[in-house]
Amino acid sequence: MLPKMRTAAGAIREIKGMDPNTEITEGAIRRAIKRGDIQSVPNGVRRLVNLDDVVAYFSGQIAGTVST
Repeated sequence: MLPKMRTAAGAIREIKGMDPNTEITEGAIRRAIKRGDIQSVPNGVRRLVNLDDVVAYFSGQIAGTVST
């Protein structure tokens, strides 16, 4: 299966489509990328993340995630 690669802005659009009332922000995704908590790949000046990894990170399914 092909990974769903998105920019941070694209990832938050997808997440808001799944949950319009989400408290996850684009900034939170960007900080997680910068810390290395979510793996990313360069694409020109942008970084792409796997949408499934972003959802797993904020669901607490990836080691090093924010605990509740």
